[in-house]
Amino acid sequence: MKSILESRPELRAEVEKTAEVAGYLWQNGWAERNGGNITVNITRFADDDMRALPPISDVKPIGITLPFLKGCYFYCKGTGKRMRDLARWPMQNGSVIRILDDCASYVIIADEPVMPTSELPSHLAVHNHLIEKGSPYTATVHTHPIELVAMSHNREMLGKDVLTNILWSMIPETKAFCPLGHSLRVAGKRQAGRRHAQGTRRLRRGALGKARRVCTGPRRHGRLRPD
Repeated sequence: MKSILESRPELRAEVEKTAEVAGYLWQNGWAERNGGNITVNITRFADDDMRALPPISDVKPIGITLPFLKGCYFYCKGTGKRMRDLARWPMQNGSVIRILDDCASYVIIADEPVMPTSELPSHLAVHNHLIEKGSPYTATVHTHPIELVAMSHNREMLGKDVLTNILWSMIPETKAFCPLGHSLRVAGKRQAGRRHAQGTRRLRRGALGKARRVCTGPRRHGRLRPD
Protein backbone atom coordinates (compact mmCIF):
# COMPACT_ATOMS: atom_id res chain seq x y z
CA MET A 1 0.00 0.00 0.00
CA LYS A 2 1.29 3.43 -0.94
CA SER A 3 2.20 5.60 2.03
CA ILE A 4 0.46 8.94 2.50
CA LEU A 5 3.94 10.42 2.80
CA GLU A 6 4.86 9.57 -0.81
CA SER A 7 4.84 12.61 -3.09
CA ARG A 8 4.23 14.84 -0.06
CA PRO A 9 7.71 15.99 1.00
CA GLU A 10 6.46 18.64 3.43
CA LEU A 11 4.21 16.15 5.22
CA ARG A 12 7.03 13.61 5.29
CA ALA A 13 9.36 16.20 6.82
CA GLU A 14 6.76 17.01 9.50
CA VAL A 15 6.31 13.36 10.45
CA GLU A 16 10.08 12.88 10.52
CA LYS A 17 10.43 15.85 12.89
CA THR A 18 7.81 14.27 15.14
CA ALA A 19 9.74 11.01 15.06
CA GLU A 20 12.91 12.92 15.99
CA VAL A 21 11.19 14.40 19.05
CA ALA A 22 9.92 10.94 20.03
CA GLY A 23 13.54 9.80 20.00
CA TYR A 24 14.55 12.62 22.33
CA LEU A 25 11.76 11.73 24.76
CA TRP A 26 12.83 8.09 24.80
CA GLN A 27 16.55 8.83 25.13
CA ASN A 28 15.95 11.21 28.03
CA GLY A 29 13.76 8.72 29.90
CA TRP A 30 10.71 10.98 29.72
CA ALA A 31 8.42 8.35 28.17
CA GLU A 32 8.68 4.97 29.84
CA ARG A 33 7.63 1.90 27.84
CA ASN A 34 4.51 3.04 25.92
CA GLY A 35 4.08 6.20 28.01
CA GLY A 36 3.67 9.67 26.58
CA ASN A 37 1.86 10.84 23.46
CA ILE A 38 2.22 13.24 20.54
CA THR A 39 -0.42 14.69 18.23
CA VAL A 40 0.36 17.10 15.39
CA ASN A 41 -2.09 19.14 13.35
CA ILE A 42 -1.12 18.44 9.72
CA THR A 43 -4.16 20.06 8.08
CA ARG A 44 -2.03 22.58 6.22
CA PHE A 45 -0.42 19.72 4.28
CA ALA A 46 -3.72 18.22 3.14
CA ASP A 47 -4.19 18.33 -0.64
CA ASP A 48 -7.21 17.32 -2.70
CA ASP A 49 -5.99 13.73 -3.08
CA MET A 50 -5.46 13.43 0.66
CA ARG A 51 -8.94 14.78 1.35
CA ALA A 52 -10.36 12.17 -1.00
CA LEU A 53 -8.68 9.22 0.72
CA PRO A 54 -11.22 6.68 1.96
CA PRO A 55 -11.22 5.75 5.65
CA ILE A 56 -9.45 2.56 6.72
CA SER A 57 -11.34 2.38 10.01
CA ASP A 58 -14.87 2.61 11.31
CA VAL A 59 -16.10 5.99 12.52
CA LYS A 60 -14.72 6.55 16.02
CA PRO A 61 -16.35 8.87 18.56
CA ILE A 62 -14.10 11.44 20.21
CA GLY A 63 -16.36 11.75 23.24
CA ILE A 64 -16.66 15.53 23.02
CA THR A 65 -17.65 18.02 20.32
CA LEU A 66 -14.83 20.27 19.11
CA PRO A 67 -16.25 22.81 16.66
CA PHE A 68 -12.95 24.27 15.50
CA LEU A 69 -11.58 20.91 14.31
CA LYS A 70 -14.08 20.25 11.51
CA GLY A 71 -12.20 18.73 8.57
CA CYS A 72 -8.83 18.86 10.31
CA TYR A 73 -6.12 16.21 9.96
CA PHE A 74 -3.77 14.96 12.67
CA TYR A 75 -0.82 12.65 12.94
CA CYS A 76 -1.19 10.73 16.22
CA LYS A 77 1.00 8.34 18.14
CA GLY A 78 -0.72 4.97 18.41
CA THR A 79 -2.13 3.63 21.65
CA GLY A 80 0.21 1.15 23.29
CA LYS A 81 3.08 2.19 21.00
CA ARG A 82 6.52 3.14 22.25
CA MET A 83 8.36 6.39 21.55
CA ARG A 84 11.51 4.45 20.65
CA ASP A 85 9.58 2.60 17.94
CA LEU A 86 7.80 5.70 16.68
CA ALA A 87 11.22 7.33 16.31
CA ARG A 88 12.25 4.59 13.86
CA TRP A 89 8.96 3.66 12.20
CA PRO A 90 6.50 6.57 12.59
CA MET A 91 3.85 5.28 10.19
CA GLN A 92 3.77 1.83 11.81
CA ASN A 93 3.43 3.32 15.27
CA GLY A 94 1.11 6.19 14.48
CA SER A 95 -1.63 7.11 12.05
CA VAL A 96 -3.29 10.00 10.26
CA ILE A 97 -6.87 10.80 11.21
CA ARG A 98 -9.55 13.06 9.74
CA ILE A 99 -12.07 14.86 11.97
CA LEU A 100 -15.55 14.47 10.52
CA ASP A 101 -18.10 17.21 9.90
CA ASP A 102 -19.93 16.52 13.15
CA CYS A 103 -16.76 17.64 15.00
CA ALA A 104 -17.35 14.74 17.41
CA SER A 105 -15.90 11.76 15.55
CA TYR A 106 -12.99 10.78 13.33
CA VAL A 107 -11.71 8.13 10.93
CA ILE A 108 -8.21 6.81 10.30
CA ILE A 109 -7.08 7.41 6.71
CA ALA A 110 -3.39 6.32 6.66
CA ASP A 111 -1.11 4.43 6.61
CA GLU A 112 -2.31 1.58 8.81
CA PRO A 113 -5.35 1.30 11.10
CA VAL A 114 -3.30 2.12 14.20
CA MET A 115 -5.67 3.33 16.91
CA PRO A 116 -4.61 6.76 18.19
CA THR A 117 -3.54 7.38 21.75
CA SER A 118 -6.15 6.90 24.46
CA GLU A 119 -5.41 10.53 25.34
CA LEU A 120 -6.80 11.68 21.99
CA PRO A 121 -9.84 13.56 23.43
CA SER A 122 -7.65 15.65 25.73
CA HIS A 123 -5.11 16.32 22.98
CA LEU A 124 -7.80 17.35 20.52
CA ALA A 125 -9.38 19.62 23.13
CA VAL A 126 -6.06 21.47 23.33
CA HIS A 127 -5.83 21.70 19.52
CA ASN A 128 -9.40 23.02 19.40
CA HIS A 129 -8.47 25.73 21.89
CA LEU A 130 -5.32 26.65 19.94
CA ILE A 131 -7.27 27.10 16.70
CA GLU A 132 -10.00 29.04 18.50
CA LYS A 133 -7.43 31.48 19.83
CA GLY A 134 -5.56 31.78 16.52
CA SER A 135 -2.41 30.18 17.89
CA PRO A 136 0.28 29.12 15.38
CA TYR A 137 1.16 26.08 17.50
CA THR A 138 0.33 22.73 15.95
CA ALA A 139 1.74 20.07 18.27
CA THR A 140 0.69 18.75 21.66
CA VAL A 141 3.01 16.50 23.65
CA HIS A 142 2.55 14.80 26.99
CA THR A 143 5.32 12.91 28.77
CA HIS A 144 6.13 11.44 32.18
CA PRO A 145 9.37 13.04 33.47
CA ILE A 146 9.86 11.24 36.78
CA GLU A 147 11.29 14.14 38.80
CA LEU A 148 8.55 16.57 37.77
CA VAL A 149 5.81 14.03 38.40
CA ALA A 150 7.25 13.41 41.88
CA MET A 151 7.22 17.15 42.61
CA SER A 152 3.55 17.32 41.63
CA HIS A 153 2.68 15.00 44.54
CA ASN A 154 3.72 17.74 46.97
CA ARG A 155 0.74 19.98 47.80
CA GLU A 156 3.03 22.97 48.18
CA MET A 157 3.73 22.75 44.44
CA LEU A 158 0.07 23.45 43.67
CA GLY A 159 0.43 27.11 44.60
CA LYS A 160 0.45 29.70 41.85
CA ASP A 161 3.90 30.11 40.25
CA VAL A 162 5.56 27.92 42.91
CA LEU A 163 6.81 25.35 40.40
CA THR A 164 7.76 28.07 37.92
CA ASN A 165 9.97 29.83 40.47
CA ILE A 166 11.61 26.56 41.56
CA LEU A 167 12.43 25.58 37.99
CA TRP A 168 13.69 29.06 37.14
CA SER A 169 15.97 29.08 40.19
CA MET A 170 17.27 25.54 39.60
CA ILE A 171 17.76 25.77 35.82
CA PRO A 172 18.20 29.36 34.60
CA GLU A 173 17.75 28.23 30.98
CA THR A 174 14.07 27.58 31.69
CA LYS A 175 13.53 31.34 31.72
CA ALA A 176 14.54 31.37 28.06
CA PHE A 177 12.48 28.34 27.05
CA CYS A 178 9.52 28.86 29.42
CA PRO A 179 9.34 32.66 29.73
CA LEU A 180 5.64 32.57 30.58
CA GLY A 181 6.08 30.01 33.33
CA HIS A 182 4.74 26.56 34.05
CA SER A 183 1.31 25.58 35.35
CA LEU A 184 0.37 22.64 37.56
CA ARG A 185 -3.16 21.28 37.42
CA VAL A 186 -4.66 18.09 38.83
CA ALA A 187 -7.01 16.35 36.41
CA GLY A 188 -8.19 12.99 35.19
CA LYS A 189 -8.01 11.96 31.55
CA ARG A 190 -11.38 13.38 30.57
CA GLN A 191 -10.58 16.72 32.21
CA ALA A 192 -6.97 16.90 31.09
CA GLY A 193 -7.48 18.68 27.76
CA ARG A 194 -9.83 21.28 29.23
CA ARG A 195 -7.54 21.91 32.18
CA HIS A 196 -4.45 22.26 30.01
CA ALA A 197 -6.32 24.45 27.55
CA GLN A 198 -7.21 26.71 30.47
CA GLY A 199 -3.55 26.83 31.40
CA THR A 200 -2.44 27.69 27.87
CA ARG A 201 -4.44 30.92 27.97
CA ARG A 202 -1.43 32.23 29.89
CA LEU A 203 1.20 29.49 29.61
CA ARG A 204 2.37 27.01 26.99
CA ARG A 205 3.60 24.22 29.29
CA GLY A 206 2.04 22.54 32.26
CA ALA A 207 2.01 19.53 34.52
CA LEU A 208 -1.23 17.67 34.99
CA GLY A 209 -0.53 16.63 38.54
CA LYS A 210 0.61 13.18 39.64
CA ALA A 211 0.78 11.75 36.13
CA ARG A 212 2.16 13.73 33.23
CA ARG A 213 3.62 16.84 31.68
CA VAL A 214 1.82 18.50 28.79
CA CYS A 215 3.01 21.19 26.43
CA THR A 216 1.81 22.77 23.23
CA GLY A 217 4.30 22.85 20.41
CA PRO A 218 6.23 26.03 19.78
CA ARG A 219 8.36 26.00 16.68
CA ARG A 220 11.81 27.35 16.10
CA HIS A 221 13.43 27.19 12.66
CA GLY A 222 10.66 24.87 11.58
CA ARG A 223 11.41 22.22 14.21
CA LEU A 224 9.32 20.87 17.04
CA ARG A 225 11.16 21.75 20.26
CA PRO A 226 11.47 18.79 22.67
CA ASP A 227 11.94 21.00 25.71
